[in-house]
Parts: sequence; C-alpha cells; structure tokens
Amino acid sequence: MLVSVNTNQKLPVRLVLLLAVVLSLVQFFYCRSLWLDEAMLALNILEKSPSELMSPLSDNQVAPPLFLLLEKAFSYLPCHEDYSLRLLPLFSFWTALYIFQKLSRTMIPTPSARFAAFCLISLSSVFLYYSNEIKQYMTDAAVSCLLLYLYLQPKQVASRYYTTLIVAGWIAIFLSNAAIIILFSMGITMLWNSRWKSYGNWIMLTGGVWLTAFLIYYSFFIKGHPSKAFMLNYWGNQDAFLPLNLLSEEFIQFAGLQFSNIAGMYMAKLPWISGTLLPILIVAGVLHLVKSHLQSPFFLLLLLPLPVHLLISALKLYPFDARLYLYLIPVLALVMGLGWEYIVTQLPSWKYPELEKVIFLLPIFLLTGIYLKGFPMKRQEHKENLAFYNLHSKKGQGLFISAGSRYPGKYYLSTQFLQVNGPLTISKMKKKNELDSRMNEILCLEGQTWLLFTDNYFDSVKYYTHTLDSLQIPCLESHKAVNSSLFLYDFGNGQDK
Repeated sequence: MLVSVNTNQKLPVRLVLLLAVVLSLVQFFYCRSLWLDEAMLALNILEKSPSELMSPLSDNQVAPPLFLLLEKAFSYLPCHEDYSLRLLPLFSFWTALYIFQKLSRTMIPTPSARFAAFCLISLSSVFLYYSNEIKQYMTDAAVSCLLLYLYLQPKQVASRYYTTLIVAGWIAIFLSNAAIIILFSMGITMLWNSRWKSYGNWIMLTGGVWLTAFLIYYSFFIKGHPSKAFMLNYWGNQDAFLPLNLLSEEFIQFAGLQFSNIAGMYMAKLPWISGTLLPILIVAGVLHLVKSHLQSPFFLLLLLPLPVHLLISALKLYPFDARLYLYLIPVLALVMGLGWEYIVTQLPSWKYPELEKVIFLLPIFLLTGIYLKGFPMKRQEHKENLAFYNLHSKKGQGLFISAGSRYPGKYYLSTQFLQVNGPLTISKMKKKNELDSRMNEILCLEGQTWLLFTDNYFDSVKYYTHTLDSLQIPCLESHKAVNSSLFLYDFGNGQDK
C-alpha cells in the first residue's frame, strides 16, 4: 500500500534528487576518456550493424541485445560519440532515481528512513560513476527498480497487472542480464504472498512466459558463446565466483573483497567508516524484514536477490563483482532504509526526535565520499594525452600505442579525435606478462616517436622508461594524465639499440 506523503516530507528527497541530477550532468559534460573495457564495447557498437550486434561481439565483449540496439540508436545522434553513447546510461540513472523515490514511498513509512534510502542510492559515488559508463550496468539498475515498482502496484485489475508484468519481464530479459535474478525473486514472492485461488492461473502464466523468454534468450545469446572460456578464466582471476568451501582461504578472500567493494560504494578513501555503518543498517533492515515478514510483502522480494546471485556465482553461471551487482544497490538501499527505520523505532520515544535529525547529515557524509574519490571522476584519461599529442606533435613524428591503450586509441582514431601526423604503431601484445616482447616492439621504432601508455594495467611504464633511459635514448617531452602517460622519444634510425 502506498504510503501517504505530504509536500514537506517530499522536499528533502526532491532536493537530493536535484543534486544527483546536477552531479550526473557535471560528470557527463566533463566527458572523461573511455577506458579499455568501455572502448572495446564502444568500438563494437560503432563498427557493427544492428544485425551484427546480435551475433557474438569482438574482443570477448558481452552485453544484452536490446541494450546494444539502444546504444546503436543513440550512436546515430548528431553529437560526438563520447556523449551519444553515454546518454543511455545517463537516462537510466535518472530513471532509476525517479522510480526509486516512488519505491521508497511504497515500502518505507518513516520520512527520515525514506530520505536515508534515497541518499544511499543517489549519492553513491559508484552509482554516480556508472551513470556515465558505456556499459550495461546502469541499465541493469534501472530495470531492477522498474520491475520492483511494477510488482508492488495494486492488483485492482488482475488482467492489467499481470499483463504488465509479463510484458515488462519479457523485455527486461533482453535488456538486462541481471533481470532474471529479480524476476526469479518476484516469482518466488508471488507464490509466497498470493492468494492462489484468486491469482494462481495468472501466476503460472506470468512465470511461464518469463521462463520462455529466458530460454529463447539462452538459446540464441548464451548457449555455446565463444567467449565462455575466456570469461570463466577472467572472472575466476577476479575472485568473482563464490567458493563452495565456506571454511577455505579462498572464501575469506572472496568475502573480504566483496565487503570492501560494497563499503567502497560510499567512502572509497575511508572504507572503514562505511564498512562500519553499512553493515549495521543492513543487519537492522534484515531484522526488520524478518520480524514483519508475515505482514510484509517485501520480505522475500528484498532478501532473495543477493543469495540467488551468490548461488549462481558459486555455480559459475554469473560472476559476483561490483559492477555486475550494481542492480542490487537499489535493493540494498531499501534494506538500509528499513534498517534506519527499525533503529529509530526501537529506541525510547524521548530519544527518537534527536536521532531522526541525525540522518540529514547523511548527504554530507556521502558528498564527502564523492569529493575524496575525486570529482568529476576519472579512470584512464587517454583523451587528455591524445589532445596534448594533437597540439604538440609535428609532421613526421610517429605514435606508438601500447597494449593497455590499444582500444581507447583505436576508438579515438575511429571517432577522428586523434589526428596522427606520422607513422602509427599499435601494439599487438595481449598478455600481461609480455614486457620483454613489448619492449622489443618499442625498440624497433625509428625517429621521433610518441609513446602512449596506460598506467597500472597492461603496461609497466617504469620498466619501459627505465630501459629506454638505460639505453640512452633521449626523452624529448612527456605529459601525464590520470592513469595515462605520454612520452616523446628520439629513436634515431632504429639501429644499435
């Protein structure tokens, strides 16, 4: 049942919503450089036709088909690709916030608790970052919010209610890889809460259609995917699969990593603060849901998605990683909002008004986390170095793009941001342990050549520069950006090095 909210209660949430929109726009117009993974997906979107996007993508990229088609449509807009391809995640961010404020009014009676929940989603530094990432993760979050909101609508007209769920679920499966987890949780919740005699046929039909949609999606887009082995190896190296032995060292490492990731969503530079406060709110929220489960339709809806995701990660069906569970941030925010409500309602009444006011310091805490992380947020600022190259390079000077910078370099070359004035060499090395082979690539260069490196990824910049210095190859100029380095070396005629 929708909670009645007056205008004065809505005002704090609306102010935070406005602030989040402004911050996302500042991040959008800052237009940070695409990093490696973004650039690989962006190149697929730009270089492939809509029909080709329905086949396995190049460079082991994976994304839902409907997401790819929407991004392809945005790519036709008459603006630079950096902006056009980021419109979908930006709109998804706004959609998620708009729906979430409605969700919080539906699920959380206490105004201060609704305010807390909304702050925890709208001012999360990680959530804000992905509002401008050319990947499907923010769309996952928007789909999650929409499905939860539709499920909680009144069943006054059963045919309209279940038809809406059927259509939304079908579309969601092709738009978001994480949608099936939310839909499964919704289906179990339907069985738990529903009056079977009244809605049994509708529940069976809804679940059947969702299952059919998923089987079609699985058959055409997942089964026999050529990137499966690569993805299993990659995510295994990222500790993204829950170890089945809960007493093992691997499990402790996995739990510590995920706890750190969740705490870092709010205070990455001081994780011990959020790492202390967030578990308290989550535990209190779970207690609140468990104690009220006989009366609450939200019990399984909010508590199932996380263990379901952990279970399928243990089976190595879907990794459990910070970006892949971004869709859970709305769920966690609702649980933490309910946790705050549980805390303030359990304390003696004479303390309640003072404690309730404390929550209005939460935006300051979250904004501090964003500030400490650095805002606007940056990742691999190759574009800054490429702009420096465009401005300072002379005709005939070559450009070498290293392995870690290969795909951002290709992307900015294809979008004509990068203007090459001489020979262009793009590294062909793909493995992280090929430093000597990459060094040999560099030593084969001739004349004055600019070198573009990615810091702390595929490239070991110190190794390269130290080797070049030891060979007395002169460095004529250098420029540093966030996680990106640019150097101009004079290799002479390429001999006797």
